[in-house]
Amino acid sequence: MRLKVSPKAAVQAVDALVKAGTKTGRLLHSMYEKMEKDIEAEHEEYVTGAEEKRQRAIKAAQSQPDNLEWAMPDGSKVSIPNPAKAFGGLAVMEAMMPSVPSFLGHDGFSSKIAEPRMEELEQKYADWRDETTEILEGIFMDFTPIHTFMDARGEFYSNPSPFGGSYGFAKYINITRNLDAKVAVLMGFYKTLSEDIRSPLTYLIDQAKVCFYDFVCPLKVDSNEASLCAFIFQYSIGEKVEMIDAYNHMFGEQRTTLGAAEKDKIKNAVDGINRKANKTFGFPIIAKDTTTINLTVPARVTQSLL
Repeated sequence: MRLKVSPKAAVQAVDALVKAGTKTGRLLHSMYEKMEKDIEAEHEEYVTGAEEKRQRAIKAAQSQPDNLEWAMPDGSKVSIPNPAKAFGGLAVMEAMMPSVPSFLGHDGFSSKIAEPRMEELEQKYADWRDETTEILEGIFMDFTPIHTFMDARGEFYSNPSPFGGSYGFAKYINITRNLDAKVAVLMGFYKTLSEDIRSPLTYLIDQAKVCFYDFVCPLKVDSNEASLCAFIFQYSIGEKVEMIDAYNHMFGEQRTTLGAAEKDKIKNAVDGINRKANKTFGFPIIAKDTTTINLTVPARVTQSLL
């Protein structure tokens, strides 16, 4: 993974992202628990209101007269049974039938807070995901690790029945599983970067900067020094590389031998890099012999870092 920042800065940034992801996971959990409690309270209030309405209906039915007067065409009046109380008191029986709303969405109950609360929860997750993606774009030069984070998905969950869970439970589980999957990717980045930091010498190609932990040694962009670093930092510390290979890479040629002028270009680039590195880090970073060059960090420096 090529970096836009030093390995140490990348490790610290990814560690902060893992902490932010963990914190966001706890926030989503608390938001969902609060939503469920508030929906339950909302439902209980609705049930209480429905029960009060039912009791009023019972009293109204019971207070009706047993018989009603019916006016005949000749002006006389006859007494007939009150239909509301006929056949055992249908109105009373209907009023006394239990009408307890189910927990969600049935018998007239529809939560006013469930949908907006769930949308708020989803937005919190989306904000964390987008902010994390933006920070990763500032850390990695390549898009592959960013895509790996964006594409991370948890195992999909769905309720076996629409009545198998409280409001939004499946959606909440899928969000948190996706968050956990993305945090796992970040932890993988942290592990890889932590291993890379053991080789503390890095080169930021797009910025033409040599880094040793938090120390930064800038080079001139598009210079022979920058071009040589872009080549030599493809190899491990101590791994010898032929000067002719470095020259051909730097100047886009296919030479099989180097003359004195060509060797001087390599030597001058090495000397310029070492001069600047020694001033910044306190030691040169490229060793050379007659035909090869290699990255180097003095043993006294590496031993002090163990």
